[in-house]
Amino acid sequence: MDVRLDKSLEGYVADRIESGEFDNAADLVNDAVRLQQEYLRSRDNLRREIQKGLDDIEAGRISYATADDIIAKARARMGLK
Repeated sequence: MDVRLDKSLEGYVADRIESGEFDNAADLVNDAVRLQQEYLRSRDNLRREIQKGLDDIEAGRISYATADDIIAKARARMGLK
């Protein structure tokens, strides 16, 4: 695989290798791709969880409440004002 980077990214890669953080450009690219995969998995999981919550609200399984509403209900349960 041949990857072309713009000059600023080439400099960044060279700096990371020179610092000893990576042995070579391939190691840095492998790490970057792995991090991108993790990011995309996390983003997709978050989107799924948000959609579940929206679906629950739409189906009436969860009602909308503000933080103040939740705090007021908790205080009432605890006998606080």
